[in-house]
Order: sequence, then C-alpha cells, then structure tokens
Amino acid sequence: MSSKTPIRTVFNDSGVATGLAEYQTGEFVPLAHGGIGAALSIGSAGQVLKVNTGGSALEFGSVEAIVNIDGATDKTGSTLVAGDQILLSDGGVEGRVTLSQLDTLFSATSKTLTNKTIDSDNNTITNIVNADIKSSAAIANSKLANSAVTVGTTSISLGASATTIAGVSDLTAGTINIAGNVIKSTDSTVVEIGAGDGLSVAGNLTVAGNMTVSGSTTTLSSTNTTIADKFIELGTGTTGTPSGDAGIVIERGDSANAIIGFDENVDEFIVGTGSFTGSSSGNLAFTHGTISSAGNKIYKSGTTHAVSLVASSSLAGNVTLTLPVNDGDANQILSTDGSGNLSFISATAASGAGLSDLSDDTTPSLGGNLDMNGNDIITLSNANIDLLPHGTGKVVMDGNGTSGGVSVSDGLIDIRTGTGAVSKVKFYCEVSNAHAQTIQAQPHSAGSSAVLTLPIATGTLIGTGDSGTVSNTMLANSSFAFTDESSTAGGVSLGGNLEFLAGAGINTTASGDTLTIAGEDATTSNKGIASFTSADFSVASGAVSLVAERIQDIVGAMVGSNTETRITVTYDDTAATLNFVVDNDLSNYDNSSSGFTTASSTTTFTNKTLTSPKVNEDVAVTATATQLNHTVGVTSAIQTQLDTKSSKAQSIAFSLALG
Repeated sequence: MSSKTPIRTVFNDSGVATGLAEYQTGEFVPLAHGGIGAALSIGSAGQVLKVNTGGSALEFGSVEAIVNIDGATDKTGSTLVAGDQILLSDGGVEGRVTLSQLDTLFSATSKTLTNKTIDSDNNTITNIVNADIKSSAAIANSKLANSAVTVGTTSISLGASATTIAGVSDLTAGTINIAGNVIKSTDSTVVEIGAGDGLSVAGNLTVAGNMTVSGSTTTLSSTNTTIADKFIELGTGTTGTPSGDAGIVIERGDSANAIIGFDENVDEFIVGTGSFTGSSSGNLAFTHGTISSAGNKIYKSGTTHAVSLVASSSLAGNVTLTLPVNDGDANQILSTDGSGNLSFISATAASGAGLSDLSDDTTPSLGGNLDMNGNDIITLSNANIDLLPHGTGKVVMDGNGTSGGVSVSDGLIDIRTGTGAVSKVKFYCEVSNAHAQTIQAQPHSAGSSAVLTLPIATGTLIGTGDSGTVSNTMLANSSFAFTDESSTAGGVSLGGNLEFLAGAGINTTASGDTLTIAGEDATTSNKGIASFTSADFSVASGAVSLVAERIQDIVGAMVGSNTETRITVTYDDTAATLNFVVDNDLSNYDNSSSGFTTASSTTTFTNKTLTSPKVNEDVAVTATATQLNHTVGVTSAIQTQLDTKSSKAQSIAFSLALG
C-alpha cells in the first residue's frame, strides 16, 4: 500500500473550521493534542524514540547507559582480589574486566612518578640516568659510580662546564637532536629557536612535519597561497558553548570588507559585508550580501531530502522575484503582480484558478466527488463536524435518499433500503461488539405506517418475549372504577380481586375465566325468578302488567258463582262490566225482623232524611207543621209543589231498603 498524506482541518483567524487540507512538510500535531510535538523523521539503526533535551517533543537518538556510583553498594571496606571485576569502555565498547587484567596493564607500562617517596631500603631502582635526578637530590659526586660526563671527545666533570665540545657530530639533548645541519625533536616536543626574539628565514622554508603558530596573528604576504589540504579548520580548540562569529574575511580596500562565515548569534551561515577585518572577534556587524549560483538546495533538517531552486532552462533574461513582507495566512498561495513582486492571496482570488473549496471562500463547493483515499475527516480541539444542507436539503449517506440510503434533516432521520430487506438499526454491546440488538421495520406486506412514541420518564421498554413484567405504575390507568345503582363508587387495581356478591334470588359461580350470574327460582320465602303465562300477564319494555281480561274473568267467575239473597249478579264480558240486579218485589222480603217499609204498612220516620221522596197525589199526608218543616233545607220549587199538593189526598208509597 502506498503512503498516505493525513488530512487536517483548516481554520480561519477566528478559529472557525473552513475546509480541509493535506499536512505539509514540517507540520506536526502538538503534544497537547496527542501528537509528538515535532516533524519526526526516521532515525538511524539502533536509535530509540526519546524526549528531546528541551522536553518539548519526541525524537530518535542514541541512549547512553549511566552507572550511578553513589547509589551502588558500598564496597570500600572490602578486600579486592584479582578476580574482582569493574566496568570500563574499550574504544567506545562498554564491558567488564578483572583487576588482574589491570595489574597486567600497569606492570607492562612505564609511568612517571611525581612527588612520590620510594623506600630505598626495600626497593631497588635501576636504569637511572642523570636526567632523571633533580638538582635538589644533592647527590655528591663521590656517591656516583661515574663523576664525569664525556661529550664527544671532551670529558666534563659533574658540576663543571665546557664551552667547547669536540668530537660531536650527532648531539641529543633531552628530546632535541642536532645532527649536522638538522635540528629536530625526538618526540612531539616543540623545538624553540630564537628564544622568543623571532626567526627570520631568508630563503625558502620547508617544514616536513606539522607547523604550529601560537602567536596572535599569522600574516602571509605572498602573491598567491595554495593549500593542498581539503579542510581548513577555524576556531580550533573551541570547547563548551560556542561564541563569536567565524569565517573568511575578504579585504576590499575602500569598500566594505566581505565575509563568508557563520553567525553564531543566530546559528546561521551568512554572506555579507561590513567594517570588520581578519583581526576582529566576537559577534560582527554586517550587511547581508547576495549569493549568485546556478541553483540552491534546501534540505529537510537531519535528512538527505532537499528542495532545489533552479532557474528555468529556457530563461532568456534576468528575472527578479521580490518576496512578500509576511508569511501569509493558512492555505494562501504566492502570486505575482507581473513585475516580480510576490504576495500571498487566496486560491480563489487567483486569475483562472477555478478553485472554490479553500478556507477564505465563503461559498465553497466541490467540482466532483471527494475521494477520502483511505483517510478520515477529523477535527482538532474537540471541534464538531457540521454537515448543514441548505433549506430543505438533507444529508444523504450510502444511497440517493430516494430508493435507498440514510437521509438526515433537521429533527428527522429517514432510513430507506434498496437491497430488498427491511431497514434496521443495530445497537452493539460494549465488549468487542460481540452482541447486537436490532430495531427493524415491519415488511411491506404489513402495510404499517405506525408511529411509536417513546415514554416520558426514564425506564426500560419490555418486549413480548421478555421475562420482565409491566407494573401497574407504568400504566396510565392501573385500576378500573365502577358504581352501584345508588351511584356509590368503587374501584380495584389491576391484578387485584373483584368480588361479586349475589343478592336475594341471585347466584354467582366462577369457573376458570368465566363468571356466571344466574337467578334462583322464586319461592314463598325467597325472591327469585317466577314464570307466568301470557294469558295472565303482558310485558312491554320491561314492564309486567296483569291482563285486564283475565282479571275480569276471575272476578266475574267469583261473583257469578256466589248466591246472594234477592240479588242477581251477571258478568257482561263484552262490556267488561258486572251487573247487579236487586229483587224489587217487596213482597218477597220478610219484614218481620227488618225495617222495610211496605205499601200496606205504616212507618214512622224519626230523624230520617228523605232524598227526593215522591208522594202520590191520592195519598193524604197528615203531619204537623213542625213535623213537616218543609221550609228547612227545601228549595222554593219543592216548597211550591208541596204547597200545591198538600191539599189533595194523595197516597205516598215508599219502597226503601235501609241498611
């Protein structure tokens, strides 16, 4: 797989995400946002990833082992033996050696003892020459085996001197050897000639070995100076933190001198001019100069990768490009005004650019599909990724939003399917996504467009296959109420018992899921259900009535079957009436024990009231005025009639039945 360039979010000056761009060379993610804090390149073999010396980023580098002697076990009181080991570096390779190895090393190596006292009684010193004995030793000549020195053919007693030495053709004094016309040192010791007064060489000077000049200034006045060495080292012997500029100064007479060097103050190579000379030191003041070259390579720090700046192969004249005065804004590009003056502008402001997806474009749009190329769209600093369609537009994923795909609009998510399977939403568990619960739609055959509204309060939805139960508190109506015929209210909770108590003449029987309510047969001592025939009763709208005809027949039969003296009763079924006829023949009555008044009898009425009596004209009425008292309660018409009839002899017959 080829390497991929990460995508980063581009922000404007207000910190608003305005677009996407690839990471550029040298850009990196800070430590505070989960990055490594530097533009990291691959290290060398054997290096490891470590924190840099500034503690601000990660880098590749070598790791040195550090032995903490102060923290090691104290062995200062132990007796060392030849087999004990210590740690040392052998040419840069760390390892362990024994004390016997060190003893072998020191025994075979000559060492100079300085300010040491040797016990001569217990030690033998051999191979001592005069040069090894200091004057302060004060050894008398008589103590020496040889008290004189022969130089050449000249013998010089110890402590004496000689100005002329004969017979010497090769003389070595210490490390200085004089042989013929050659004076040399037998080791690296410097041969000093002139004792600091100077040395003038009239002819050519050839130095076969190394030449060290330790003065303050070395002046070469030759016409031309050629040096076979490929490297010239300036600042030899510098240790610690460097200071002061270094370089090669070019003397230019009346014009400012030039320098090719290194500005230690800013840690940069420079080419410039100024009033300095070869004798100047410290940080120089200079004016940057111009470098002419056929090209310039700018390397990535610590790598062999470079960007080359070269002139066009078809360049036919001089071209000057003047850089902008600032570093521009994110995602801007360099533009020329046609005269070589460069400035930073937005990509969309470039003539003919045809770009509209950069941060400073207020209405960016894509000219084609955006290929993520295996990368992600991310944000920094916990920022949101906003997908906001215009107007009634929707965010459509994995489809066209009509025949398939997921459409997201403000307050609505539509999940359509173009695969022939119903739409589903899966919710996975927290452990390796091992389990998933699915919400899916009914199939087309169900024809359902139902709307399911979630509960108001927090809780758990229970499905038909769940072992959990729905408690009464989860229901809007957890009980049902009822009233009796007197409007007295009652109620029972769901899951509770509702008891049916039977009244008089009613039985209740429960069996499984059935409650049977039945009436009892009525008896003379118990209310209940009684049967009747339609000949006796009629029922209309729940009201039971006796049949009038039946009552009449019963009463008629009862009355008609009885024997009453002198009274005949007949029932007229057509007219539904009882006819009572009393025998009007008074002769048929026995008046011996009753108060009947007959036509042939004389009856005295005492305190009797006669209602509308009729007195025959031929009946004579004998009565006193008081007895008749016809004026009391008698109307004038009756009084007139009485007055008229009283003079006549009339017979009055009454036939009354008194009771």
